[in-house]
Amino acid sequence: MSEHYKMMKFPFKNKKEIDSYSNDYLRRYKGTKYAEDEKKIMQKMVNARKRRFLTKREFVELGVWKTHRQKGNYNKNDENAVKEITRLSFKLHSNDELRIKVLTLLKGVKMRVASAILHLAFCNVPSGYPLLDFRALRSLTGRRYPEPNFEDIDLWSAYVKFCRLQAKKYGVLSMRDLDRALWEYDKKKHG
Repeated sequence: MSEHYKMMKFPFKNKKEIDSYSNDYLRRYKGTKYAEDEKKIMQKMVNARKRRFLTKREFVELGVWKTHRQKGNYNKNDENAVKEITRLSFKLHSNDELRIKVLTLLKGVKMRVASAILHLAFCNVPSGYPLLDFRALRSLTGRRYPEPNFEDIDLWSAYVKFCRLQAKKYGVLSMRDLDRALWEYDKKKHG
């Protein structure tokens, strides 16, 4: 068990608490552009998962949803590169580390954006992915991670393993719901 994993503590006592925080998150953003964009992207990701790749347009929209600062770099990616790299990532069922690292071959994509791609593509499947986010991590560890640690593959692996275990333990069917709950928990605790 990694040091990262040992540092993680789940802040919720039961599924009702998880649902409550997730619903508070939804109420916080209800009617905002962010919520509208998220809904559109999630609908597009259903189609992308079925066809097993992202188009360049979907990739750019999703990247901008996570962080707009890299939009220029997202647009520098070739359409075929986006399709082939996301197709390869989506195929790699048995290796989470390779699955995320492949996505970082795309211009403008580091671990946090790669995690957003995996999170939204697979958020409604039992082995989904959490969104690599400082608020969610701080909810589990009690400390904020500095920027370079987000590129730590051991942190990513521990985070995925921990979140999947908690989702299974508490009967959370969507990793998106768990992510919202963790984000909201931190927002309420730390502002």
